[in-house]
Amino acid sequence: MKEVSAEQIDSTESGWPIEQLKGAVRSFIEDFSIEATPHALSELDSYPQFLAPGTTVYAAHPPKSSLDDVVDLAVRLQGMGYRTVPHLAVRRIESEAQLGRALTRLQKAGID
Repeated sequence: MKEVSAEQIDSTESGWPIEQLKGAVRSFIEDFSIEATPHALSELDSYPQFLAPGTTVYAAHPPKSSLDDVVDLAVRLQGMGYRTVPHLAVRRIESEAQLGRALTRLQKAGID
């Protein structure tokens, strides 16, 4: 991703003073969310460079990922300080017991 400094933005093109433009951009992205998959576990260490604590991160349940994979991801994200929202794909849940174990782990990690 290419970084652009505030000085490189031509505020005359937008018609806004630079401080007002920066404020508008901050406001636009202030409450965004992002999705992570179990396949990206190796990349999680880079998240703090780009995501502030408290950012909502959805833990996806893609094909070929188990419920345990999703729970592992969600617990790790929560431990990193993110507001984690796990997606539990019902069609991939093998049993009521498996679901119970997953929900217990999520609850113990502070995930609602």
